[in-house]
Amino acid sequence: MDNPLTKRVSLIELFYDLVFVYMISRATSLIHHLHSGVLSPITLAIFALVVIVFINSWMVQMVFTNRYGKSSWTNITFSFIDMVIVLYMSNAFAATFDRHLATFFTAASLL
Repeated sequence: MDNPLTKRVSLIELFYDLVFVYMISRATSLIHHLHSGVLSPITLAIFALVVIVFINSWMVQMVFTNRYGKSSWTNITFSFIDMVIVLYMSNAFAATFDRHLATFFTAASLL
């Protein structure tokens, strides 16, 4: 017998998790290329910052979905909007502090 307090995982949540797997694979591309066998501290700091922003946004979304979310069209629509923003952010960062990182933080503020 199912516990009335448990909630089943929806396909939207699983797809949202898949988007974050893609983000992690994109973020690791920041530390993939070594210069003379050494990872620069700036590149490592950018990688850590990007991963922290993504993990934080993922955790906030999942806690909200698991605690308050219902399978309504409004929640599904906002989940898809969040996924689009995360996909955009996954392709909007680079290993240098240039205009791409500003675009990343603009999208993160929308998220």
